[in-house]
Amino acid sequence: MMKRYLSILLAAFCICSYSLRAHEDSRAASRSIEFIANEGQWDAPFVYKAITGGADIFLGKKGFTYVVGAAGNGDKKMAVKHGRQNDAVLNFHAYRVHFEGAQDAVISGDKAQAHYYNYFLGNDRKRWKSGIHPFQV
Repeated sequence: MMKRYLSILLAAFCICSYSLRAHEDSRAASRSIEFIANEGQWDAPFVYKAITGGADIFLGKKGFTYVVGAAGNGDKKMAVKHGRQNDAVLNFHAYRVHFEGAQDAVISGDKAQAHYYNYFLGNDRKRWKSGIHPFQV
């Protein structure tokens, strides 16, 4: 029951993230959502991370977090990148769902992709991870 409920909520959030971005980018509907396993490259208590056009999704063992950026964040980042602005304040909202009393969920990927990501973040070589294949929804 819990697994089914989590799947339904995740599907709803994925659909919402597509619709949030669709008015800004007509190619959004052709993109798929990739879930990248956290194999220690990120110092955070989540198992998978997905970056969508409208939000980021973090799946944990007892819930998930959905982080939505303000519509103007993209313009602000581009202004800084192209030297039109020195710095910018980006705005986000995070929605965290925690299933109180739930057992740890076993989260596994399906539809592994051929391409992979490499993460060389910081100076700690233990955190450097390579060959991480994302899973597609």
